Amino acid sequence: MIKFAGSLSAFCLVVVFGQVALASPSFHADAGALSGQNSESNTGASPQTADANAQSSIFDGGGNVIGSFTGSGSSSAGKGVLKASGRSTVDISNHQCCLSNQVYRDSAGHASFALDDIVITGPGATVDAILNLSFTGTLSGAAQHANILGSAGGHVNVAINGNVAGQGFSGGAQLDVDSAHPGQTTYSNSGILAGYTGGALDVHIAFAALPVGVPLGMFLDLSVSALATYVVQGTGPDVAPIFADLFGDYSHSLSFASGGPVFTLDAGYSADSAQGQIDNNQWVGNVVVPAPGALALFAVGVAALCSLRRRIRI
Repeated sequence: MIKFAGSLSAFCLVVVFGQVALASPSFHADAGALSGQNSESNTGASPQTADANAQSSIFDGGGNVIGSFTGSGSSSAGKGVLKASGRSTVDISNHQCCLSNQVYRDSAGHASFALDDIVITGPGATVDAILNLSFTGTLSGAAQHANILGSAGGHVNVAINGNVAGQGFSGGAQLDVDSAHPGQTTYSNSGILAGYTGGALDVHIAFAALPVGVPLGMFLDLSVSALATYVVQGTGPDVAPIFADLFGDYSHSLSFASGGPVFTLDAGYSADSAQGQIDNNQWVGNVVVPAPGALALFAVGVAALCSLRRRIRI
């Protein structure tokens, strides 16, 4: 965190001439559609995004198109925020279907960031802390079939993994659907997402004896995957429709807590990270950044103000 003592001269110097040297964070985003039929992966020292979309036809034994798989995945990794989604759909509409088989396709989004400049300040050498994250999204699924010769289903899951100064945490949630049990959904959970079935969740993760006054590393990872499958046990009339749609939407998102402290700390302690946009233990990454034109006008105004101040002093 950079602090100024209220000096206009110092402010002018920093805005017009100042450069702040930062260590390099790492951002990663990848996405895949229909078990790798289409994919994108990007990694770098600046925020990253990835998107993938695909569609494939489903054929019967005679080469006739009887339906399709469609899938999409997306992700983005930014300063203190991760987003990911995945969707897979199978739709078989031909009423005289198919050779006996089982086919599945999955689509996914995955994002992560790594920071190495988090500094906790305070009077002691170590301090216990709680990391506060905001998490929101949905897990949804639907499946149906016409008769006992065919069925459809699948699962969709979301997982969070990470660590602060080598102290790790993880959690996951998965929704399963099966057309053999219409309207019935099954959830399984683990770790920090125990009991989670979708929606908004405030996540609080405790850490013991974090070092004070030295740069700390942090890694945060979000993944979403959706798999749709169908099973056909033989050819017969009115096997179709067979349908399943699985969707995990966490594009709004996993992030540092906003409107409150990023770390819950004892009195007299604070935390900062330029890479994660943490200022005085508050995440400022959700603050709207002025457009480039507005920034240019601001810089011109500051330069004029500084020039005027110099003339007045002369």
